[in-house]
Amino acid sequence: MTCNNTLDKPPQRIMSKRFTATEKWEKEWFQQLTPRLKCFWLYLCDHCDAAGVWEPNFGLASYKIGDKVSPASMKEFGDRVHLLPSGKYWISGFIAFQYPKLSRECKPHIPIFRSIEANGLSPLIDACSKGFHTLSEGYPKGIHTLQDKDTDKDKGKELVKDKDKAKEQPFAPPTLEEMKAFGATIGLPEIECEKCHDYYQSKDWKVGPKAQMKDWQAAARNWRRNWQENNGDLFNQKPDYEKGF
Repeated sequence: MTCNNTLDKPPQRIMSKRFTATEKWEKEWFQQLTPRLKCFWLYLCDHCDAAGVWEPNFGLASYKIGDKVSPASMKEFGDRVHLLPSGKYWISGFIAFQYPKLSRECKPHIPIFRSIEANGLSPLIDACSKGFHTLSEGYPKGIHTLQDKDTDKDKGKELVKDKDKAKEQPFAPPTLEEMKAFGATIGLPEIECEKCHDYYQSKDWKVGPKAQMKDWQAAARNWRRNWQENNGDLFNQKPDYEKGF
């Protein structure tokens, strides 16, 4: 009589698949780390959430690495890791490295935006990337998961239904806070969000002489493009995370 021991095994945790920067081994900052800190950096990149936020558990990290790490260890990574007011840590280059472009319409990206909002990361991302360009609109080809590809047809049907519903609903002007929140996701500074909101508010959210605006987010993106052109190519500046993530 054979015994099936698979029932006694604890369920395995499904870990997300992530990109890794193989060139980090050639970077001077990484070469100068001790073996203990190199392992700790790899551990952080593997155990942070979808937005690069890690809830500290130094005891567990020390156990898994096989050497002791502490809050003092985080200082060895310099500005690549930021301590948040909540006590959590954020890897500043994680989002930009893992997701060249994000879209709120992409379901796999929903946890990223949730973490950004929950941890108040928008100002930090704006400061670190000099333009928040990693959260620009759009979703490049080749980044979809296999599951997404299998359900593309269903998503297409859902999008058609959503568009039909949007056509039926009357236009609702955004509040200033909604404009600022959306502006943070596309790299539009708060002052420009206020200007954009005031401008269209003064026009009763009309486009042209009489046409009612249908998509205020599209208007905000257009405002950002005009602001970008008038202020130089800020979005193409080399972000800090490329110095050695």
